[in-house]
Amino acid sequence: MKSPSLPLFATKTTVPGSSRALAWDTMLPTSSCGTKMSASAIGHTGFTGTSLWIDPANDLYVVILTNRVHPTRDGEGIQHVRRALHDAIVTALRPDAARPERA
Repeated sequence: MKSPSLPLFATKTTVPGSSRALAWDTMLPTSSCGTKMSASAIGHTGFTGTSLWIDPANDLYVVILTNRVHPTRDGEGIQHVRRALHDAIVTALRPDAARPERA
């Protein structure tokens, strides 16, 4: 996580209203990573419910592997599950982490 390339991947685009960086999403109060990761967190989600979020400030990463399309593609509950699971993991592994500042 100390690569000089990391800031390039984590810099938000200048597109109005977008939270996207180069191939990654960035931390917002509505992000799929919940509310407890730092403002420097970046992540990516997949259609089937998978998720990878990396939080350099807390030296933490979370990978979720799911199959939200079984038995149908109509499952939207994964959005709530992702947020709740990320928050629970951050709380459990980094109880002393300060509440994140929003970018």
